[in-house]
Amino acid sequence: MAVEPQLWAAMLVTLIADVALTHYGLQVGLAEGNPLMRAAIETAGIAALFGIKLSIVIFGVGVRLTLGERGVVVPVGLAVPWLLAAVINAVLLGIALPQ
Repeated sequence: MAVEPQLWAAMLVTLIADVALTHYGLQVGLAEGNPLMRAAIETAGIAALFGIKLSIVIFGVGVRLTLGERGVVVPVGLAVPWLLAAVINAVLLGIALPQ
C-alpha cells in the first residue's frame, strides 16, 4: 500500500512522543498509570519503557510480514494507543496541542 511507509513513520513519531512525554511527566511529578510499566521504570528507568515499546514494534514487524496485504493495519494498531497516551500526557502537562 502506498501510504504504509507514512503509517510506520507516524507510529514511530507517536512512540517517541509517548516516551518523551512520559519521561517529562515523571520528572515533574506525574505517575505512570500502568502498574507493570511503573515497576519496570522504577527498576530500569525510562529506558525500560523505550525498550518494551521497541520490542513491541519488532513483534509488530513480524506480524506485518505474516499478514501480507492486510498487515498495513499493524502500524495503525500500534500508533493509536501511543497517540492517545501522548495526548493524555500532553493534556495533563498543560502542553498546548496543535489545532
